[in-house]
Amino acid sequence: MESNLQPDEHRFVEGLCREWRQQLRFAEQANQVKKNRKKPRPRVILVTDFLLVLIKREGKTKLKVSHTAHLLDLKHIGSKDGQLLQLTFQRSGKPHSLSILTRHVKQLLLATRSSIATITRGFPDSSLPQVEVADSVLLQLEPIDYGPANGFLHTYRAYCFYYDTLPSPQLMQYVTDLVFAKVVDFSVSDCPGIESKCDLSFNILPICAALRHNTYFRSISARGAKSKDLLFHISNVLRFNTLVGKVVLSHLSETNITELGEALNANPHHAVQILNLSGTHLSKGVGSLALALQNFQHSLKVLNLCECNLDASKCLALVQALSNNYGMSITIEELHVGGNKFDEQASLALENWFSKVSEYSALRVLSLANTGANMAVVCTFFHFLKHIEELDLSRNKLDPRSVQVLTSMIEKTRTLRKVHVAHCSLSTQCGAALLLAIVSNTALKNTHVNLAGNEFSDSDAELLAVALTRNKNCHTLNLSHNVFKEKALICIFQSLVLSTCETLDTLIIDRTYKNQYPGERVASALFSVVNSLSSVKSLRMRGGYGSVVRHLLRMLQRNRSLLELDVSSNKGGDRAAAAIADFLRQNRHIASLQCDGNLISPTGWKLILASFIANSSLAAIDFPWSDYARCAKDLPADKLEELRSVLLDIQRTVQTNSNDAAHTRHLNTMKARPVPLGVSPLAELPEKLLSRGAGPSHFRRLSDDVGRGASSQSASSLRRSMPTSMADTLHRAPTRELPKPRPSLDGSGGGMDGGDGPGSPQQRRAQRSLSGGSASSGSALYSSGGL
Repeated sequence: MESNLQPDEHRFVEGLCREWRQQLRFAEQANQVKKNRKKPRPRVILVTDFLLVLIKREGKTKLKVSHTAHLLDLKHIGSKDGQLLQLTFQRSGKPHSLSILTRHVKQLLLATRSSIATITRGFPDSSLPQVEVADSVLLQLEPIDYGPANGFLHTYRAYCFYYDTLPSPQLMQYVTDLVFAKVVDFSVSDCPGIESKCDLSFNILPICAALRHNTYFRSISARGAKSKDLLFHISNVLRFNTLVGKVVLSHLSETNITELGEALNANPHHAVQILNLSGTHLSKGVGSLALALQNFQHSLKVLNLCECNLDASKCLALVQALSNNYGMSITIEELHVGGNKFDEQASLALENWFSKVSEYSALRVLSLANTGANMAVVCTFFHFLKHIEELDLSRNKLDPRSVQVLTSMIEKTRTLRKVHVAHCSLSTQCGAALLLAIVSNTALKNTHVNLAGNEFSDSDAELLAVALTRNKNCHTLNLSHNVFKEKALICIFQSLVLSTCETLDTLIIDRTYKNQYPGERVASALFSVVNSLSSVKSLRMRGGYGSVVRHLLRMLQRNRSLLELDVSSNKGGDRAAAAIADFLRQNRHIASLQCDGNLISPTGWKLILASFIANSSLAAIDFPWSDYARCAKDLPADKLEELRSVLLDIQRTVQTNSNDAAHTRHLNTMKARPVPLGVSPLAELPEKLLSRGAGPSHFRRLSDDVGRGASSQSASSLRRSMPTSMADTLHRAPTRELPKPRPSLDGSGGGMDGGDGPGSPQQRRAQRSLSGGSASSGSALYSSGGL
């Protein structure tokens, strides 16, 4: 179409497009019709990527912008006669209309539709303009290049102009890189410029606005980000988005999650199935979150609330929410509530929930670490968990009764892989019973057992040794911070050798030795474990071993199976450095070595560097920050620079080795849970859970079997090893009544337009200003000759 603009009008329009950094899509002379004026006013109308602009002429030479409207505010397009086009816009106040009389209605409408379609990819019909024009006026839309991330960059730039802020080139490049790598997780904390006080900082508001209806990203995460109102803006995304399946808001400085709970409640079609709030202290809004969980209309795979500083009343509210939505809570595969406080009432509520759902639950990972919960109560129905793979009860008091219930459960499970009972004040008898139940279960494979930091004694160490001789499945054994004398420790090591089980891969024994003897016998016993069991690939012995390290390094010089060795914090000095150097010269198979905290001097590090002339297998060695910091206090500047140069040379040499070495065990290869790409429905409830009065009576308590002496070998051997009075107490468990449900959840915080939520009312209104519009014929923007 040939333009009817004058040369000065052309120059003025081109200048505006350069200033706004937008592409010109339509520019023609037209007339603006107003109701209170009989005569139409001549105008130049132009359509850019985001704007519809009217330009008027003042005098003969001066041109001026008379009206600017953002296309995201366009709510209605109408034309009755094919010449008069009526456009209705609305932002925060009352709607206002523009009536444009032009001979080029078709072209104007096409340019407007094309611009809107480019910046609103994925928007629902209710957020698009309502189009009421004759089909004969709608021209065919050309194919649109939406660019990376299903049009995210176009939408982001449009919102930047909408909120009067500059788009961030670094952010746009970050999104482009994510698409190139086929990553669908938008990590706010990884965005360059998220820090508020840096030269590249940007406004988070247009980013979250562009994410509301984006169809590419399926996960939003923010870990440790300090951006103001970040939690509020991400919550606002969830009010609209129907595809994001994973939300991680971990270790944030904000503490009010009212907005998050209300957003999930307001959007029944959200797709969140992984919710991780770990490390974010939730001071307000837990009632809102509990209500959202209670109203979930699809499955929830992961709920992570670890270290959220929840008190007992908030924990109770969350547990009751799970009990009020069995269809959702049955589908939970990972439940992490460690680091929060459970009192007796919350413990009973958790037991009540387990009593209802455990038989049907999909739970694979359960973390109750450091909750203070009554484990004798909570563990009662664990034996019904058919899919449980990881159980973390660390830093809770495990009395003999709870241990007996756990051992009976472990003996019967066929799925358990990891058991964490560190710092549980376990006696040696109880620890041995748990260990025996795990390692002797032939149905289990590659188990991880963490017994660190308990109260194991030298006198009963042979109970642990007896259990270890029965090992059939243990992959990782952690006995750290259980201090034994030489004889007891050697007994434990010998039991591993006697087991002759080639499943043990990792042995962790930090600070387990009372260093009162030269240590050669302990080193010999430990060497027997590594040399006899070729399956042992990793050995960690941080702290307290002294001379044992030197003797062990000498013995391991010809070993071909061990790949990882950690002898940090043993204060061996330069004698340990010399032993490490000799070990590296002779051993051509070790892949990872950690030796910081051994008080090694610059001379010792030079010895270690020299050993790399003969070693090409070591692929990882941590920078010794502890030793470097100690030397920095005493050395002059030139000597400190020399030490730094030596340590960096070690790192460069190791990096060269890692390029050729086949070992990659030193890398963190833990696989993250995949982002859900679809929404799983609620579970079909069994008849027992459909009845409102269904209680735990339809299950048989495992503790009842234990009380009647029905447990198997481990529990029986545990009772035999206990004093008679202790064993008697196991059969006298008190009966408890289930807690009465509270009449309502503890609501806290206000709504989107008030209360305790972050952000001003003006911000909140601005957040919602784009959600209006009619759903009746918005799709006409794309139909009737559209794509």
